[in-house]
Amino acid sequence: MWDRKVICLFKPWQKYLLQRHQGHLWGEVCMAGEAEGTKKESPLERNAVLAKFRLLYDVRDTDGTLVLGDFVQGRPKKLILSADKLRPFETGLLDCLSRTTSLALREGVPLEEFICCWGTPMEHQADLISGGSVYAHQILAYCSRVMQTLDLPPLQEKPVRMPRDDTESLTHPIPVPGDQLLVYMTLEYSKQDKRILGVYFAMAPERAFTQVMARGMSEAASFALRYGMPLEKLVEEWKGSHFGSEGFTPNPDIPFMRSIVDYAARYIESKFLK
Repeated sequence: MWDRKVICLFKPWQKYLLQRHQGHLWGEVCMAGEAEGTKKESPLERNAVLAKFRLLYDVRDTDGTLVLGDFVQGRPKKLILSADKLRPFETGLLDCLSRTTSLALREGVPLEEFICCWGTPMEHQADLISGGSVYAHQILAYCSRVMQTLDLPPLQEKPVRMPRDDTESLTHPIPVPGDQLLVYMTLEYSKQDKRILGVYFAMAPERAFTQVMARGMSEAASFALRYGMPLEKLVEEWKGSHFGSEGFTPNPDIPFMRSIVDYAARYIESKFLK
């Protein structure tokens, strides 16, 4: 039976082990001293928060997990979202969302930004939890609810977010080899110094889950850039991401792409970093 919200707090003397298996993330809890004479190191060095949910998606139930870990001074610096029974393209987007959000947290973006932004209801959003399950387009709102359960200490130094007053935007279509999917990337940059302050993706036609993952990834990247993260770090994180939509492109500057995120990173690098 799945409860309306399942949250487990792992204390420092517990170990949370993560391992990759066929593109999915699986978790195992091991108590210290459970196996006599054996000690295992965890990639999550401090305590972690684990929340399990069931996703009603594409006429099937999908089991998912949200992990918040690598706590520094009481604040998480790593977020991992995983779910089974997804298409490779969807799994890749979910992984990119996790990596981009973790990058933003490491770069000093307060968790409160994600709590506020992801908790904002989308159009036609019904109740967050219904029968112990989460609808596909509400997964970010569920993450926001879980984050709100954390007892976050006050920030020692409040980071400064750059304003978005005097900006321009550039929209570029991303070619998707052998697919009917249309993807557009919009770059928001300052008129004064041409510094990129936002990266946004729009897809059509696509499922609600894919749209939401792209939205969450865009918001995480944009938060990090507006809080002062160098553009090179975002390009390094996205460049080489390999999932779905792989093939040759008509762009002579980017003849081959491994994914839409890889293409976006290479385009930003060619236009703003060279």
